[in-house]
Amino acid sequence: MKRFKRILMYAGTERTEAAISRAVTLAIDNDARLTFMDVVKRVPRALGMLTDAAEPEEIEQLLLKDHQQKLLKIASEYIDTGISIDTVVAIGDPAKLATSHPCPMFSRNIWNS
Repeated sequence: MKRFKRILMYAGTERTEAAISRAVTLAIDNDARLTFMDVVKRVPRALGMLTDAAEPEEIEQLLLKDHQQKLLKIASEYIDTGISIDTVVAIGDPAKLATSHPCPMFSRNIWNS
């Protein structure tokens, strides 16, 4: 009996190996779509007044790309499992966004096996 169609895995913590493995197993067992999600905290606007190196928006975009690359690396390790894997990275409060998916997605990739 398949109980899940979609599984959301928040991968924004440092030690996620066991949780990722469990999420992949659940997705395989239920023929479900799996989404790895991460959230980048907003860069304080006051930071722009302290440096001319980059605007806060530019820093956020760099962080988005970095987090997205990390999720894509994780997803690529499971591409041979036959499940569909999405990756989503958003900007905001991790506690609020991770519990209110679907959220405003600023960076998204979809792996279809």
